[in-house]
Amino acid sequence: MSQLLFVGSFSANIDLSKALTTGFSKTEPSISATHGCGISIFAIDEDTGRLRSVSKIKCAPGCRAHHPAAPASSDPADPAPEPATPAIPKAISDSSDSCKPFSFSSKAIDEFIFEPGSPTTPKATQVVAGPNPSFLALHPSGTVIYSTNEVLEYDGRDAGAVSSFRLLPTGNLALINRVSSAGKIPCHVDVSPSGMFLAVANYSEGNFAVYSLGFDGSIADPPLAVIQHGPEGCGVDKLRQSIAHAHQCRFDPAGSGALYVPDLGLDKVMCYLVNEETGEVKATGELVCPPGSGPRHLEFHPTRKLVYIMCELDFSIVTAKVLEDGTLERIGLVKVLPEELEMVDGWMGSTVKVSPDGRFLYGGMRGPDRICICEIAEGDGTLSLVGHQKCGSMPRDFNLSPSGRILTVGSQVGNFIEVFKRDAETGLLSSSQKVLCGTPVCFKFGPAPRGFQHDMPEA
Repeated sequence: MSQLLFVGSFSANIDLSKALTTGFSKTEPSISATHGCGISIFAIDEDTGRLRSVSKIKCAPGCRAHHPAAPASSDPADPAPEPATPAIPKAISDSSDSCKPFSFSSKAIDEFIFEPGSPTTPKATQVVAGPNPSFLALHPSGTVIYSTNEVLEYDGRDAGAVSSFRLLPTGNLALINRVSSAGKIPCHVDVSPSGMFLAVANYSEGNFAVYSLGFDGSIADPPLAVIQHGPEGCGVDKLRQSIAHAHQCRFDPAGSGALYVPDLGLDKVMCYLVNEETGEVKATGELVCPPGSGPRHLEFHPTRKLVYIMCELDFSIVTAKVLEDGTLERIGLVKVLPEELEMVDGWMGSTVKVSPDGRFLYGGMRGPDRICICEIAEGDGTLSLVGHQKCGSMPRDFNLSPSGRILTVGSQVGNFIEVFKRDAETGLLSSSQKVLCGTPVCFKFGPAPRGFQHDMPEA
């Protein structure tokens, strides 16, 4: 079955040091001339490791930097591409508005859809993508995609938003609905395996919300539950851990109803159980991570009851066993910073993925700008560091294709996607293509819709 790659792109390159210090203040962030402002969809050829732009939706009116992805050199020896200033369609250049990534009104706005085979000719339509459409999630049906709108205000309320879109046979997206995320700066979203529930983590609020989903994929409002962490953090890192920071929500893919929420501010992964009949959320336990480590994202082993937790603040990855009651027990830890490097303030771990065969783990490292590669032990599932693959600057997110043959990683600062081929025996990566894409911050693979046709370029 053909695969599509969905990419969420921030509306702005935020001054990270200022944002982290203030917890994302309402001061207008600096906006890069090449920010991405939307959700991009690519067709992928896993045999060649090639991507081709299918469509893209824009986040806000008057955004002058919106541009389609364009194919770049497939030669790994070529330098990273410097995105050119895109041509501004008349409908955009006529607008006097600007993209304001930390506030949002729900009024319909002009959005530009890039039709297959014509990536430079936009077509206007009345659909709202919203500002800062960052992290994405796919419904189990494969026909609905969800996006956080990572903002402080939505429709005059002190909260961000979460949006649902229908995936059309053309590869375009149509808005279903958008609701408040019940907290500021929603940074992650996930859908339960049953397709009945959606969970959103709100970073600046230190909480998460669980919603019921309709048969059409719409998000029911108000949420079934809003769970507050903290509010005080553990305080080990006075800058980053003064308050709670829920950073991810992950449902157990096995369908047990377990829900896990890493909290960077608490140095804990909080464990919950969601009742499939009522949607009631019950706390079941917590996994304590090393002081000052800042757990950010976790990933499940595909065949074993294990999870791996990337800690943002110290480049450690925790291995934990999933117990019968759904709680977690730590069984291992590995530091993945290269021996030749010393830790620098502002360097941050990002995310973690496990290969479909369960043999290798990959972790994102912002600052050193590398993907660490670890081998997973056959016995207890703990990790040993194999090596590192250099990549573009600020790899906030990456993902493996369903076959595990391809890894795509985004350079949030460099404004491009790099496609790597993966050696299944060694776990090592080799670059095959670089594709222009403004501020890519999330990658999700999903099946192409029925009736979808899109010619791939020759290798």
